[in-house]
Amino acid sequence: MFWSLWRGGISDKQEQSLLDRMGAARKVAEAESLAQETREKWRVILEGLEREYEILVHGDADETQDDKLLKKQMLEQSCMVKNTIDELQRIHKKYSCFSQVIIVETLKKFNVDLQVYFNGVIIGPHCMILAENAEKIQQHLYDEMMKKVKEPSLREAMKKYRDKMVTIYKIWYELCKTMMSTKEQDDAAIQKFEDNIKELRRQIVIIHLSLATRTLSNFRPN
Repeated sequence: MFWSLWRGGISDKQEQSLLDRMGAARKVAEAESLAQETREKWRVILEGLEREYEILVHGDADETQDDKLLKKQMLEQSCMVKNTIDELQRIHKKYSCFSQVIIVETLKKFNVDLQVYFNGVIIGPHCMILAENAEKIQQHLYDEMMKKVKEPSLREAMKKYRDKMVTIYKIWYELCKTMMSTKEQDDAAIQKFEDNIKELRRQIVIIHLSLATRTLSNFRPN
C-alpha cells in the first residue's frame, strides 16, 4: 500500500482532486464574461494550484534530502494510521453487536443498573457497586469476549486492557468511597483524594498510549 501511494508524496486520489480543482480554476479564469480584476485573482489561484501540483508530483527543486526523507517518513506513518483505522473499524463492525450485549448482561449479573434511557450512564450507588466488583466484572467481560474473539493480536490487547482497567477501577473505588462518605474528611484524606485523582489521570493516559502503541505495532502497511 505504501509504495502504491508514494509518488513524490501524492496519492492517486490526491492528484485527481488537485487536477479537478485546477481544471475548475482554469475555466473560471478563462471565462469571457469575467471582470479583469476577478480574472487576475483566479489566475493567481490557478498558478498556486499548478505550483502545488508540481511540488507534490515532481518534488520541490529546493527540497533537501532531509526534507524528502521526512516526507517519506510522514507518508509511512500516515499509511500506518490509515491501516490501523481500517482494521479497528473492521473489528468494531465484527464484534460490536456481541460486546454491547455482553456488557449489558455482565453489568446486570453484578447488579449494576445501566440507565439506557439516559445515554447508558451509571448513577448513584451503582457506581459503588461497579467499583467494588470491578475486577470480577472485567474478568467476566474478558471471558465472554474470548469466546468470540479469535485474532491473537486482539486477544492480547484485550488482556492488557483488562489488567489496566482493574488498576483504574481500584483507584476510582477509593475516590468513590471518599465522595460518598458522610464523615468529615481530614487533611490527610483530602491529600489522598487529590493524589488519587492525579494517579487516575496518569493511568488513563497510560492505557490510551499503551493500546494505541500496541495497535499500531500490530498493523503494518501492506
